[in-house]
Amino acid sequence: MVLEAKLETVAGVELVLGVALAEAQVSRRGRARADARGWSCEVSVYLERGRRRTGSGRALYDALFDRLAERGFRTAVAGMTVPNNASVGLHRAMGFEPVGTYRRIGWKHGTWHDVAWVQRTIATGQDPPAEPR
Repeated sequence: MVLEAKLETVAGVELVLGVALAEAQVSRRGRARADARGWSCEVSVYLERGRRRTGSGRALYDALFDRLAERGFRTAVAGMTVPNNASVGLHRAMGFEPVGTYRRIGWKHGTWHDVAWVQRTIATGQDPPAEPR
């Protein structure tokens, strides 16, 4: 797992305002990087409620994607419960493209929701690619 955090110091106390994380795709055998999906990872960003639409999500993703590219990852995927206009907008602004939707797969706030999936390229390079680190 790769993690990037946005911190702020208030009155001498360091507060976490948001986190972005990535986890390597896992094979059917439960091992990361054991099959063709080894160069992809699932990413998420979470922000403190009052920090949305401040550029914090974009900053976290930018830093995370740099770290992932350095480690050899090529593609990022993200799933988001919909409707969620803020998340859809952030991912669109970050260059993610829709790839599919799981219908009525998540129970949240007393009702069934879809989960929309998006992906984007985070790095390119010579093939065959080196094993991600």
